[in-house]
Amino acid sequence: MASELLKHTLLFWAWLLVQVLVLNNVAVGGVVPQIYLLYLLTLPFETPKWLLLALGFGLGLSIDLFTDSVGVHTSACLWMALARPLVLDLVGSREGYETGTLPRMRDYGLVWFLRYAGTLTLVHHLVLYLFLEFSFAALGKVLSNTLLGGFLSMSLMVVLQLFAPSVKPRKKGRLI
Repeated sequence: MASELLKHTLLFWAWLLVQVLVLNNVAVGGVVPQIYLLYLLTLPFETPKWLLLALGFGLGLSIDLFTDSVGVHTSACLWMALARPLVLDLVGSREGYETGTLPRMRDYGLVWFLRYAGTLTLVHHLVLYLFLEFSFAALGKVLSNTLLGGFLSMSLMVVLQLFAPSVKPRKKGRLI
């Protein structure tokens, strides 16, 4: 259990640092790819909802602190964490998910990963850009940024999933 906690703590900081030190300096069409979302996306299926919300809050707040934004990433990550169990139910099979597997492309395939991660990435980006613009008059810009950002983020996430190291299934799938 301590090794799982250490692993997830290191992953949290790794994704955070890659986002703020590298990707926040890369913008395509004024949109920054948000790959730090992979941290929340690839948490074990059995992660309790309260922990998903706490981790979403912590990750979003950390990004906000590093980027001097005012709660927009926190809000977007919380919405994503709230939507994750629902999306997992919608894209999953009737039998559910195999214990010890993670919501990764390697375990469930490209189509499943695109449906799962794509939906949650669009939820995140829609909330993010709505709060950044904070105006329904800019709805066209919000939607175009959401789609472009979602495409860029998902493209990078798929590439990263292709090169992710293989991890042996765990006997117990919970963080806590």
